[in-house]
Amino acid sequence: MESPNLADGSDRFEVDPGVRARLQRTLRQAGDGRAVVGHFHSHPTGSAAPSAVDAARAGDEPHLVWVIVPVTPAGAGPPEAWRFDPREGTFRRLAIKTPGSSQFP
Repeated sequence: MESPNLADGSDRFEVDPGVRARLQRTLRQAGDGRAVVGHFHSHPTGSAAPSAVDAARAGDEPHLVWVIVPVTPAGAGPPEAWRFDPREGTFRRLAIKTPGSSQFP
């Protein structure tokens, strides 16, 4: 589900908590086991590696997966998935595997 960016400035993002709450309520009411497991955002001028800002925010919900899509002047690169390890204070890369495609490193 798409959320407007509520953050000040174009180099940050903040998911609208109302959008997220409505989605979580809808999924819970459906009763089919679906749940919010993460979110994605782009890095318009950087790599798919989590930024310091990402790390500062990830500690609030370390169970979520962070998928980051790099966007460069040459075009978009492959997305990368990450999960924050609060004990170490760092992200760990996760493999991305989608039906019918190869796995990203």
